[in-house]
Amino acid sequence: MGSLCGKPSANFSSPGRVLGSAPPAAAATAPVPPAAAQKPRIRGQGHTLAPASPASSSAGGSGAGDARSAAAAAAEARNSKQATGKLGNRLDEQKRKTQNQHLAEIAKTKAQQEQLVWD
Repeated sequence: MGSLCGKPSANFSSPGRVLGSAPPAAAATAPVPPAAAQKPRIRGQGHTLAPASPASSSAGGSGAGDARSAAAAAAEARNSKQATGKLGNRLDEQKRKTQNQHLAEIAKTKAQQEQLVWD
C-alpha cells in the first residue's frame, strides 16, 4: 500500500487463504533425547529448613536459637576486624570523628584556600 499518487506495490501479489483453512504444515522437530526427559536425581539427604513445631524453638530447641547466635557471632567477628596499614588507620580515624569535627575540618581547609593569593 502506498499513497494515492504512489506506484502500486507487489506486497500482496501471492494469493491468500480463505477463512477457516489450515495453515501450511510446519517442519518436524527433532525428538528429545531420553536422558534429558528424566528428572534429575537428588543425591544425599535434604536439609531441614525449620523446626517441626514452633514450641521446640522457644523451649530451648536447637533450631532458631543456634542460627540467631551464629549470625550474631558472625556480625561481631566482622565488626571486630582491625584495619591494618596506613589506609586502615586513616579509616579508623575518620570513623571516630563526629559530624561536627568533619565540618570544622572542611571549613578550615576552605579558609586556607581562600587566604592564598595568586600573583
